Amino acid sequence: MNTRERILNTSLLEFNAHGAPNISTIEIASLLDISPGNLYYYFKNKDDIIQCLLEDLKHPLQNALNDIALGLLNWAQLTKQIDCISSLIKEYLFIFRDAHSITQQNPHLERKLQLLIKQSKNSFLMLIESYQNHGILNISSLKQAETLCEQITFILFSQLADPKCQPNKTDWILFTLEAHATKIL
Repeated sequence: MNTRERILNTSLLEFNAHGAPNISTIEIASLLDISPGNLYYYFKNKDDIIQCLLEDLKHPLQNALNDIALGLLNWAQLTKQIDCISSLIKEYLFIFRDAHSITQQNPHLERKLQLLIKQSKNSFLMLIESYQNHGILNISSLKQAETLCEQITFILFSQLADPKCQPNKTDWILFTLEAHATKIL
């Protein structure tokens, strides 16, 4: 593993354990037994590290969301994608738990995070519309579908980032969809 990867891995571990606002680049360098100058060779500041970690999260998260948006998944496939998203959120916990403090200092990070959240809502809306069109879900209005997507996104990005969250919170998403189901996939 090269120095850049070591910096990112250590930063991720420390940010998740202690919160991004509570960890400095000096502490990261010290933990890695490298000079701060060596760290700054790879990353100009902590926001730069956070931005790289967000990019590392973005690609697999978008892939899972794209799979959901493509349409008709059976419950096992949908469960797999939701579990994948949940695992990514837990792996990059600090981004969601510390979202307010890290985006407050960096509007560019806020825009990127908002785009991921918007993509999540849109992906689930497309899935719900596909299920509706195939007679699998019975949702009375677009407003009801949008509200359901808001709830799913809230569970994914807020509740799962809560360290007290029970591991079966993702079951709520499937339970909610099943409550509107007219037939089982």
